[in-house]
Amino acid sequence: MEIGNKIKSMLVSRQKEWQTIEAENVPHVKVLTTWIVPLALIPAIAAFIGYGLIGFSVLGAHVSSIGWGLRQAIVQYTAMLGGTYINAFVINALAENFETGKEFDRAFSLVA
Repeated sequence: MEIGNKIKSMLVSRQKEWQTIEAENVPHVKVLTTWIVPLALIPAIAAFIGYGLIGFSVLGAHVSSIGWGLRQAIVQYTAMLGGTYINAFVINALAENFETGKEFDRAFSLVA
């Protein structure tokens, strides 16, 4: 599984992996489908389990419902995807201030 090996490499040998990433020029759509979509599912599933199945307490009353968990999972998932694009746009806009060229695909890969 490529994603597992890449994550392990980022944790174990960061400098070598950053050099590998710097040499790559992958379109942002491929990074989105390969990395962001599967990794954004992790907090979305956790939100569904936490809010929908386990629940939480509000003023001493226990609250949980599948609908609430589903809404929180959708919000979490869209926030992760949208946040990735917003961060990539900001990094791309600020690229010239850091003496580098504007290239959205590389900015998106950096965020991912």
